[in-house]
Amino acid sequence: MQARCGGACAGVTMSNQESTSETNREMKVRIPERQYLKLHALKITRGLGISEAVSAALDAFLEEIEAEEGDLLEPVHDLFG
Repeated sequence: MQARCGGACAGVTMSNQESTSETNREMKVRIPERQYLKLHALKITRGLGISEAVSAALDAFLEEIEAEEGDLLEPVHDLFG
């Protein structure tokens, strides 16, 4: 199946296993072409997969936000126990 986002989709592989914090989920996202090209350049020059690069960037971003605001999942845990 071909992605419908002009070649600028990034994602992680989805697992059919029971959901845990380590289960990978697939997500289609639209990103600017320049970011896509930079991710592709990392893949070519450093052998770093696009999914790996996106995951590392998201981890750093979310850690930064959680350092400022606290656990992002806390409101979800409050709603669903």
